[in-house]
Amino acid sequence: MSIESNKEIVRRILEYDGARLLKEDGYRNSPYHSATYMDHGSLGDSNLEQISQYNLALAQGFPDFKFTIEDMVGEGDRVAVRYRFDGTHTGEYMHIPPTGKKVFIKNQGFFLIKDGKLEESWRISDMLNFLQQMRIFL
Repeated sequence: MSIESNKEIVRRILEYDGARLLKEDGYRNSPYHSATYMDHGSLGDSNLEQISQYNLALAQGFPDFKFTIEDMVGEGDRVAVRYRFDGTHTGEYMHIPPTGKKVFIKNQGFFLIKDGKLEESWRISDMLNFLQQMRIFL
């Protein structure tokens, strides 16, 4: 696959199809993720089922969310992205009752694409700032 094709897969996951897929099943049936997908992120290592459960909770807590890509570069089978999550906390999220607050999370990710599918990712999210925005931690 070309670098541009790999970047398009990541773009589709985050901006185009990501919201719909995430809300439907948390990525369980995503055409962009391999069955052996593994995420190494702020929550620790998560397989496709685990990340799907987290994503469904995220979509429930922030139903109006969107991802916005701020920077993207690719080389070989890897794509690096700086992106943000924006949403309004109108549903329960991780046992936190709705606050009604508009929040954002800054994220950075490295994505490994194999055979046209996302195989592995390494993501870092600014969760402390996110929780401070909801007034969970001051």
